[in-house]
Order: sequence, then C-alpha cells, then structure tokens
Amino acid sequence: MAPRLLPGLLLVALLLALPAPARATRIFVPKQQRTIQKAIDAASPGDTVWVGAGTYRGPFVLKKSIVLFGDEGPDSTILDGGDSVRVLHIEGVRGAGVIGFTIRRGHANSGGGISCVRDSSVMIASCLFEKNWETGLAVWESSDIDLHELEFVENTGGGLSVNGSAIAIRECAFLRNKGYAGGAISLYESVTIFPVRNCRFEDNHADPAAGGAVYADSSQLLLADSMFLRNTSALAGGAV
Repeated sequence: MAPRLLPGLLLVALLLALPAPARATRIFVPKQQRTIQKAIDAASPGDTVWVGAGTYRGPFVLKKSIVLFGDEGPDSTILDGGDSVRVLHIEGVRGAGVIGFTIRRGHANSGGGISCVRDSSVMIASCLFEKNWETGLAVWESSDIDLHELEFVENTGGGLSVNGSAIAIRECAFLRNKGYAGGAISLYESVTIFPVRNCRFEDNHADPAAGGAVYADSSQLLLADSMFLRNTSALAGGAV
C-alpha cells in the first residue's frame, strides 16, 4: 500500500507533463552552477534546475515558476536542513515543481521541510520528507497544490499542515509522524480538491489534541481507498 517512489523514467514523464515555455532550458547542478540556490537565481520562468546526486545543505528559496528535479531520485538526491534551518521556502509561484528529492532535518516554524505560501501552485512528487520539525510540509493560502507519491516519515509537528488552501493528495504514505492535532495531516479552512486517495497512514500520533492521523477543522475532507493502521490520539479520533 505504501507508495513506490518513482524511478527515473517516470520522473521524466512527470517533468514533461508540466507546462514550460518554448525556450525553457535546463541548468545542471553542480556541473553548470555549484549550488542549487545559484541555479535558482540564474533560472528563468519555465526552466528546470537539474540536480545531480548528492547532499545539499539548505536553506533554499524559490520564487520563480521553475522545476527542481532530482536526477537520481530521493534515494540519492538529498536536501538537508541540518536541524537548524528550513530546507525550502516557496512563495508566490504559479506552475512550479519539486520532483525526486529527500527533504530532511529541516527546522523552522510552519514547515521545516518545505513551506509553500501566498497563492502558490506547485506539484510536489516522488519526494521523501523525513525527520523535519515543525511539520514536513506546510501550505498556507495557496491553491492547486498537487502532492503525488510522497512519503512523510518521522516528522515532528505533523507530516503535512494545510491552512486556507486547496490541495490534492494521492498515493502518499504517512509513517510515524507526531503532531499537536493531526499527526499525519492537519487541515484548517482548507479543501481537498479530489479525495485523498490510495494513501497509507500508519503509527501516527496526535498529542494533546485530536486526530491521530488526520485532523480537519472547518475544512472539506474527502477520503477514498486509503488504509489506517495503529494511529493514536491523546484526545479523540485515533484515525480521523
């Protein structure tokens, strides 16, 4: 039931599915630009920052409609916050993508791994969010956030936090995350564009509030074809 992180050919297919201008180019890290942030700064809307295997220390800031692409997928392409900084901040971007990374050990309020804010529209696919604080991925006042084939593992503060946003969640796994309310997913004044489908929620915990796996406050939540195993809450709703 847990999603299989995408191999290279399927990653390329996802990448090609994103719209891009006719003159879009690829910028290779570290061959052309030594750091990811320098590549982002050099890129134009529609470009792809193509990141080679390795471990790259954050923080990174993305405010352009470009794609960050991990060449060898999340097993070999790692963005690391060193338990001291947010890994990636995305703001005011329409039509961007983050594909094929491990995002780990970020440390920041409202999204230690990735923070996506201010009317952004982003696809995040085939990524592993691991051991981030506080939450692996936080989305605030954004629309058309497409999350596909992600794993959230052992994040503190919850796996995914969504506030005032519209989001699609498909084929994701939430394993051993801990949060105040909603160990795996917390929704506030938000909507799931489609049913949360083909997801696995296992060993997540909420303390001291409710929703061991999923917590939804003033939100529209649809669930389909998903599995809940051994999720717990200190207050109510061990699963949802």
